[in-house]
Amino acid sequence: MSPPPEPPAPAPSSAGTIGAVVANAARGAPEATAAIIDDHPHTFTDLDKAGSRVAHQLVAAGIAHGDVALVVSETSFDLLASFVGCARAGVVFAPINPALDAATIADSATRIGAAIALVSPQHQSAAAALPVAVTARWFEAEAEADVEVSPVSLPVVQGHDPHVAFFTSGSTGTPKAAVLSHQTSMLRSHPGSQLEPRGPALCPYPLFHMGGWTITLQQWHARAPVVFVEGTDAATLADALCHHNIERFNAIPALWSRLGEHWGADTTGALPHLRFADTGTSPTSAELLESIVAMAPNAHVRVFYGSTEAGNVTSLHHDDLLAVPGSCGQPSVLTELALSEEGELLISGPLLFDGYLNDPDATAAAFTDGWFHSGDRAHIDDAGFVHILGRLGTVIRTGGESVVPETVEAEARNHHDVDDIAVFGVPDEKWGETVWAAVVTTKPVSLKDLRAHLGAAGLPSYAHPRHLLHLDAIPRTAASGQVDRHRLRQLAARQP
Repeated sequence: MSPPPEPPAPAPSSAGTIGAVVANAARGAPEATAAIIDDHPHTFTDLDKAGSRVAHQLVAAGIAHGDVALVVSETSFDLLASFVGCARAGVVFAPINPALDAATIADSATRIGAAIALVSPQHQSAAAALPVAVTARWFEAEAEADVEVSPVSLPVVQGHDPHVAFFTSGSTGTPKAAVLSHQTSMLRSHPGSQLEPRGPALCPYPLFHMGGWTITLQQWHARAPVVFVEGTDAATLADALCHHNIERFNAIPALWSRLGEHWGADTTGALPHLRFADTGTSPTSAELLESIVAMAPNAHVRVFYGSTEAGNVTSLHHDDLLAVPGSCGQPSVLTELALSEEGELLISGPLLFDGYLNDPDATAAAFTDGWFHSGDRAHIDDAGFVHILGRLGTVIRTGGESVVPETVEAEARNHHDVDDIAVFGVPDEKWGETVWAAVVTTKPVSLKDLRAHLGAAGLPSYAHPRHLLHLDAIPRTAASGQVDRHRLRQLAARQP
């Protein structure tokens, strides 16, 4: 008996890629709104066609499958089209903060080996400073709607191909670009195989940050709109949340606090349309969580912990918010956790990034036997709830003693005149490091007063700050709101 014939090889396909997400939405809901920018709606058909135009223009310009595009732009429809176009052309989309100085942007283009820089008209000073080897272009999707697309063939893009390279927040120095494949981007944002009504989402994150694109892709998978706003002041956010009847809102704690202060005594029931109210990236107090529950009485409130490299790692859901205070929840779907001997949280699973672009040494240092080193010290209780204790890299070594900044900060915040504080170490020839504190205060607070307060709270003297910086605001990373200790050390170095 002859063996059965071999099945034919599957035809090349870009299914399972980010470019296909928009194509599927355009087929299934062509006139549905994909995005609202400056109160102007854009349909999935608009986005699908604009993305294809950008993809063809990239290929026609000689940009090859696997090349990297550094993207310098504020949020716009052109930026969304470039995101889709890069995905369909097999080009790695690497967005960078357009507020950075031109020299830093040029250096970043060199470090990641960019073949092209997509620079919006508002940021041409950055284009002028780019290395000669990097071509600067911009594709105006709407203006070129009637322009004939070059007759080129697009490459076949696979799920394992690199899709995006997000620059990390850079809280400790030079940021690295974390690469995600199409498959990883899909897994981080896919809502499930059953299409369910999702409602509009408001995105407060800039689109050089993973969080913004994760929210956007979640909406596009579900053929639902995402609303973008210019600015994150409380009035702008409150107006958008109410005007668009937003049902999903994910924001860092600082933005939720702004909203609470904005509504004041009228906070209760301010957001009745909200069905999911999410926060995370930095510690969230029980008082703030109670405020969010009051603002959005019909919402399921959640706290997330994750990173650019690992995606959504844990989540703490509504019923556990106050039952497990200080926790960031249990491991997310597809994620496995472990603790190293030093107490560092290790992460494994298919949501992990592929590595740092053009930085094999940093990539190798980030993994041990497939486990990603989060850099966070953690405790996992008997019920599987994770408690983040602080960053490994933030521990201050002074005179042979270890000082955990988060411990000092927690006690200092109990001082009635301290509104915000960040504790950090500065290199010192005698002590190794000295403890500094940057404070935002209601009334003047002296170093002696702060040290006395910490001593009364039981903290040993070696953990007390030796120097004090009075600031109007604690510097934080642009999107995630984490304390920018690198910037604080720079400020300390300028002190007499």
